[in-house]
Amino acid sequence: MIAPITTIPAGDAAAKKARKRSHRRRVRARRRRRREGRLRDLEAADFKCQYCGADLLRDLDAFLSISRDHLVPRSRGGTRHRSNLVVCCSACDRLKGGELVDDVHEARALIDARRRHQARILDRLRELAGWSEDR
Repeated sequence: MIAPITTIPAGDAAAKKARKRSHRRRVRARRRRRREGRLRDLEAADFKCQYCGADLLRDLDAFLSISRDHLVPRSRGGTRHRSNLVVCCSACDRLKGGELVDDVHEARALIDARRRHQARILDRLRELAGWSEDR
């Protein structure tokens, strides 16, 4: 047997519209609070990467690379609380990865060590390929 076609009473349609409007307002307010929070974090960090000290306002590329890293990664039980977030450039964010660190200083040391390691690998590749810096 085919189910009969039902129509939504006028009052229900109006209530549904009102719920949608209310939901959109809440979503917009949440987005606005997030934007304001990110701006507050950037201002508190003096618009500098907290790991390498790069000025994130020096040019458009640096500005677009702004990231907020979790000291304790979300994958390891970290929260989204401001005390767990650090303003950094995307390069430092990628270098830190999902490592578990206690504070910014430990993360900075980890990132510096990884940068030195990458530089050694690059130097070795250049040596093997016969490249020189003065080319």
